[in-house]
Amino acid sequence: MKYLYLIRHAKSSHEEPGITDFERTLTEKGKADALMMGENLHKKDCRIEALLCSPAKRTKKTSLLFAEGLKMPKDAIQYEEDLYLASAETIEKVILHYMGKASNLALVGHNPGITDFVNSLCKDVHIDNMPTGSVFAIRTEIQEWNQFSTAAKEFLFFLQPKLM
Repeated sequence: MKYLYLIRHAKSSHEEPGITDFERTLTEKGKADALMMGENLHKKDCRIEALLCSPAKRTKKTSLLFAEGLKMPKDAIQYEEDLYLASAETIEKVILHYMGKASNLALVGHNPGITDFVNSLCKDVHIDNMPTGSVFAIRTEIQEWNQFSTAAKEFLFFLQPKLM
C-alpha cells in the first residue's frame, strides 16, 4: 500500500522586479499557509517519509515549511530538476522512477502540471484548480512506485488553506 500527497507550492510573490520565475519567493501568507498545512497533515496522522520537490525557490521554501509542520526531517526532501514547471506526464515519470523506500510520498510542484496530474488520477474526482498550498491525497495498492501508472487509485482528501 502506497500513499501519495500532491502539493502545489504556497502563495508566491509576483512583485519583485528583476527576479526570474525560478527565484520567486513565498509571500508571508504563503509561508504561514505552508506551515499550517503541514501541521494539519501531521494532525491527520499523515506520515510522509519522503518529499520530492521542484528546485525553484518557492517550492523549496514550501517543502521546508511543510516538513517543519509535519515534524519530518529536512533531509527527507529531495530536489528533482524535472519537477520545475513539469507537465502531468513528467510528474508521473518522476514518481515511476522514484527508487526510495517511502510508502508515504509527497511531491511539491507547480500549476498547470500539478492540477492536470491530479485530474488524471481518479475518474470520479475533478479539481478545477489546485490552489496554492493545497494538498490532494490518494492511496494505491502497489508494492513499488514503478507500478503506479496502471494501479487503481483511491481518493482520500483534498485540503486547501483558505478552507482550514
